Amino acid sequence: MFLLVQVHDYEMLPLSMKNYYSGEMITRSVLMDTDLGISVWPRNPSGKIIHVGVDMETKGRDAALSRLVSATVHCTLRYLYPCEKLKFKVMDERISIQDTFEI
Repeated sequence: MFLLVQVHDYEMLPLSMKNYYSGEMITRSVLMDTDLGISVWPRNPSGKIIHVGVDMETKGRDAALSRLVSATVHCTLRYLYPCEKLKFKVMDERISIQDTFEI
């Protein structure tokens, strides 16, 4: 099995203050069974969309990018384990109005 994560959108913007950044990343993830060549997770074969964002990072561009990648990994792996979303949420995750109602 392998986990395929594709970046669909990525944006990093410098803020007006020195070395401050904001950004967001949208990815699509699919867990594939390499022997059968099929998607194991999610049930939708097009994949699971993960949307994360950093409103303001004060430690520079690399720190902002690290936060985006870490949040993406956290959110993706959370779906592979049976846990309640509210108990395993990350600060930088962007959620939809529908997700808010489900929580």
